[in-house]
Amino acid sequence: MNRSDMPAMQTARAELERWYSRFCDSDGDLRARFRSPKKDQSHDGAFFELFLHELLKRLGLSVKAHPTLDVGSRPDFLVSGSAGKAYVEATYLSQQSAVPPLEAKVLNAIDNLNGRVPADLGLYVRFTGTLTQAPKTKCITDRICQWLCGLPSQAVSWESSHTMDMPVDPKYGNWKLMLEAVPRSQGASVIVAWESGSKDASISDHLYKAVSEKASKYKNLDHPLVVAVNIPGNGAELAEESALFGQRALRLRRSASSVEWTSEGLIRTGKALWFDNTKRCHHYPWLSAVMMFHNLAPWTVANVSACLYLNPYVDDRVPRELRTLGYAAAVDGDLRRFKGGRSVRDVLGLSEDWPGSFGLGD
Repeated sequence: MNRSDMPAMQTARAELERWYSRFCDSDGDLRARFRSPKKDQSHDGAFFELFLHELLKRLGLSVKAHPTLDVGSRPDFLVSGSAGKAYVEATYLSQQSAVPPLEAKVLNAIDNLNGRVPADLGLYVRFTGTLTQAPKTKCITDRICQWLCGLPSQAVSWESSHTMDMPVDPKYGNWKLMLEAVPRSQGASVIVAWESGSKDASISDHLYKAVSEKASKYKNLDHPLVVAVNIPGNGAELAEESALFGQRALRLRRSASSVEWTSEGLIRTGKALWFDNTKRCHHYPWLSAVMMFHNLAPWTVANVSACLYLNPYVDDRVPRELRTLGYAAAVDGDLRRFKGGRSVRDVLGLSEDWPGSFGLGD
């Protein structure tokens, strides 16, 4: 973002500077994480924290950053609103964290092809299936290098289609790579973007783990705990439901005198964040809600969606302002979604076409 002279990036930079001017960063920790050159995505977590601080204040909440608890831990925020107070802790679910280790190894090998492929060509990677054992990444990367180096750079654009399908040897599983050559800006990674055709299960697992780790840090709180999560991509509602409430399943019953099965309705199965459906026991009663954001980045804030999932097994003491963007609650044994009265764009006061032109013929 610092290198780009695109009008949209200039707009985004100016907005983030305004947000930061209202953030109490006395020790400079957030600024340092925002500028971090490491590949641990510290900047993503710092941006999410900065975004949350601005959003919570714009929702009309009083926000205190990093309050110190009696046990010594420091959640990200303590917010005060119309229905009391709540602690808010943020976590970022990176795309890489939602990829199984074997698949991630292949993606990392492809992403390390800088210097071997044209500097202005990158890849949009899609994959389906599952690896059962690690394939030979050199065979995969050599073939990709040969293909990209044989393409005329001037003929590659986001509108043209230069693709290659690459199924791995069946002995490694049923995994299949679908590659598309796309333009790459200076300094960008070889993999410009990627998506998985079977992401719901892995996102659900990693979402469960990420929220559990945050919830485990805080017990015996004097106010409810809300964990805010930034999830890459869109359309993860089923994964969210599975992680929080369990997977949907159809309960079937067959009488002793009949060979026909009859439905007894939908049920939840498996281990979920708030209730283990296998052991029939509750988890994390102090975690009153989880607030999900989808595909949040500095240039997407005007279009990001959000939903506050309320814990159905505890008294509702979460500040009402957090429902403004939409929420989900258990009603008559089923999960119902309620639209919020405002959008993130409206709350932050951003224009409809924010952040404006990227200067790429858009």
